[in-house]
Order: sequence, then C-alpha cells, then structure tokens
Amino acid sequence: MFLKRKESEAEICGSTDDTLLLKPTKQFHTNLYRDPVEEVTSGVVPQLFEFLKRDDYPQLQCEAALAIKGISNSSSDMINTLIDHGSVPIMVSLLSSPKDVLRGQALHVLGKFAVDSTKSRDIVLSYGVLMPLLAQFNDETKLYITRKAMWTFSLLCAGKPKPQFEQMKPAILPLAHLIHTEDDEVLQHACWALANLSLGEMDGKQAVIDAGVFPRLVELLLSPSHQLLRPALYTVANIIPYVDVIQIQVFIDNGALPFLLNLLTQNYENIVKKNACGIISSIIRRTKDHIQAVIEAGIISPLLQLLQNADFSMKIPLVRAFCFAITNGTNEQIKFLVHEGCIKSLCDLLVSPNEARVIKLCLEGFENILKVGEAEKNQGNTEDTNVFAQMIDDAGGLQKIKNLQTHDNSEICEIAVKLLETYWQKEDDEQLLSGDAPQSVCFLDCN
Repeated sequence: MFLKRKESEAEICGSTDDTLLLKPTKQFHTNLYRDPVEEVTSGVVPQLFEFLKRDDYPQLQCEAALAIKGISNSSSDMINTLIDHGSVPIMVSLLSSPKDVLRGQALHVLGKFAVDSTKSRDIVLSYGVLMPLLAQFNDETKLYITRKAMWTFSLLCAGKPKPQFEQMKPAILPLAHLIHTEDDEVLQHACWALANLSLGEMDGKQAVIDAGVFPRLVELLLSPSHQLLRPALYTVANIIPYVDVIQIQVFIDNGALPFLLNLLTQNYENIVKKNACGIISSIIRRTKDHIQAVIEAGIISPLLQLLQNADFSMKIPLVRAFCFAITNGTNEQIKFLVHEGCIKSLCDLLVSPNEARVIKLCLEGFENILKVGEAEKNQGNTEDTNVFAQMIDDAGGLQKIKNLQTHDNSEICEIAVKLLETYWQKEDDEQLLSGDAPQSVCFLDCN
C-alpha cells in the first residue's frame, strides 16, 4: 500500500499531461482512506491545491478535494502541513463554490482543523470563515451539506480557551432558527454549539436567552432522542439560572422534574447528574412554590443519596440545592428536609478537606435549620430545647463545628463561632455550673 501511494505521489508531482493526472490522484486518495499517512511527498499538497482550481476539469477537482480530505483525516502533523501550505483560505473560498461536492469536502477539512487544536481553530476563524459557513444554512442547501456545516460550526465553538464570543455572535440567530429543524443530526450539533456559546461569559448566556431558544431547548431535552440529551441538558444548565420565573414554570409544567429525577436515579455519567443537580438548584432558588414542586416530585431523597457519595465536582451543586431550599423554604419545607436526613449529610461534609465553599454552604444551611428549631421551641411545639440542635449534636456536627473555630478561612471561623454562641452557649454554661463541662468546649474569638 505504501509503495502504491508513493508511486501515485510521484505521478501527481511529475506528470504534465492532464489525461495522466486523474488516475494517480484517485489512487492516492483511495490509498489514504485505506492507510492514513504520517507524511507525504513535499510537492503533493501544493499540486493538489492547483488541481482544485481546475474548473475546466471537475473530475480532477473532486479527486483532489477527496485527497486533501484524506490527508486531514491523518495526524496533527499532516494537518499542520496542510495549514502551512495555505490550505485554510483555499478551503474557505471553496465554501462559495456552486459545486456541492467541493463545499462538502471543504467543510470537512475545516472541521478537522478546528477539532485538532485551538491554534488551528483560531487560524480558520481568522480567515473569515463564519459568514460563508453561515451561508450554507438556507432552504436551498442539501441536507448533507447542512449537516456537515453544522458539524463544522459546532467544532469552531468548542475548545479551551473558547473563541471570543463577539466573533461567534452572528451565529446566534441562525442557530435559533436551526434548532427548529426536525433532523436529529443538525439538532445535535446545533445544541452543542449553543452549549459552548452559553458556557462562561454572561454575554453568551444572555444572547442565547434573548434569541428565544429556551422553550425549544426544553422540548429537545424532554424528547426521546438519546443524541440530544447531553447537548440540550448542558445548554439548559448553562442558561437556566438567568431565565425568568415564567420560563422556569413552563419548564416544570412540561414535565421537567420527573425527567430530572430519572437522570438522578438511572445509570448516567456524573457529568449528566451534575448538570441535572445544577438545574434543580436553579429551580429551588426561585420561589417557595418551586421548592414545593421539587419536594413533591420525590427529588430530595435521591439528591441526599448522591450527596453521600458525590465527588467534589458534584458536591457544590448538590449542597447549593439543599442550602437554597433551606434558605428560601418555609418552616414546613425545612422540617421536611430535616426529616429526609439532610442534617446527617451536611454534618458529614463539615470535614471536607480543602473544600471551603462546601463547608461554608453547610454552615449557612445549619444556621437556617437552627432558626426553625428555635422557632419551634419558642412556640412550645417541643420541649425546652432546640430539637434540631440536638440532632446536629447526635450526628457529630457539634464537635465538627467547634473544630471549625480554627479553620483557615475566616468566614467559616466566624459562622462557626456565631452558631456555637447562639445555639449551644446556654447548654455549655449550664454544664460549666454543674462541673460537667467537656474538656473540648472552647469558643474562640476569630476577629
């Protein structure tokens, strides 16, 4: 195979007879698909670019385009070879070709460049690819070209660091139109593009929201298409903290909560569950009615089970979900959360090493739980004790809160001292008077 490819390379570079160019070019690209290359003869790539200009010889143009596509499917070194020989502006210019086959091959090559590295992606963007690429999205374009164009565009939106949003912003409205198509492949790539455009800066999130795509994203998220689940989920997770309450309610009314419950309880990857938890947090933080909707959907218990075994990436959205509910909920809703076992789960997280955000959220949650417990005591609904304070003690939380008085984070230290002085100082004073005070009791001044 290697010898045959080398022979065809030699014929491509050496022949001046048009009638003898087509066969080796065709043989070259055929061998590339069977055996991807690490290098090609130095003169082959420029010669293939010359063949692309042969409008008078469309068969040769087509075979040259296929050969360049084959090279782009090889290694990063071969992609760099193509770029170094000036392929990007040539491929961009082919997007305006009246020939579908040339546009299709050019889109494939540009997509391969975009996915290979952010450096090559940015080179493609620097040659003004966006507008001729968006021009492919019209009613006259054949479906396979639309699919390939959407694939290429989604790759241009991806990668870290992200491309500048202002550079990609002209695509928002075409994307808002494209996500109403019925073709799953186009929808999948359009959703991935929206997911990347709405990730990070607020400008991107707001532009996606302003384009009015949220209701359609909800439809796609709840559709049975497995291909659409992840990109639609990630996009919704990116923008749902910023949509209005009316859209949140539409999301709930369309059956989103049972769907999210399914994501939490079935065998999905952590990244899917993490985004589901983020969406639930955004729902909970809005109104008491939304908290109640989450409770009635049976989501609290699965969230607690996840929290007990979560890795760090999932702990933040999980703890936020509970703390939003505890902060914004009614007394009855908070008591329900306690009954479900949130105290034990939050106590266990107070010893999370190097996770100050998690500890701080837990302490803020306890502050609200203890306020409810105090209200219950003052209303005479319990004996002369804060039942929730006792539950925290029984779960090992009191000692952990005491230990946090010396935490490196001053905010954590201050909250811990405030909780101890407010809800356990009287008990410790009584123990001191009786001579039964434990040796570990020590309230520190953290100021």
